[in-house]
Amino acid sequence: DLFEFDVTGFTIYPNPSTNQVTVEIPAGLQNNTELVISDNMGQVVQRFQVNPELLIHQIDVSRFIPGVYLFTLLNNQISETQRVIVLR
Repeated sequence: DLFEFDVTGFTIYPNPSTNQVTVEIPAGLQNNTELVISDNMGQVVQRFQVNPELLIHQIDVSRFIPGVYLFTLLNNQISETQRVIVLR
């Protein structure tokens, strides 16, 4: 199918972070892609729809409790998770 994309890989920086992280997503994602942020206990802290036309998203983590968070980019074709450390 010409319209299928094998899109994987997203970048998060800085890591570790204190106030804000930048999430760079690959071009070609579907409209129904979500970014889910959960803590190390699996509790969802934040979830939002990713605008596939914006390749760079800024996320405020200044109110997160210091620790390890899982950033998961997912839709019905992909699910990829990266760990981010939030420090004070």
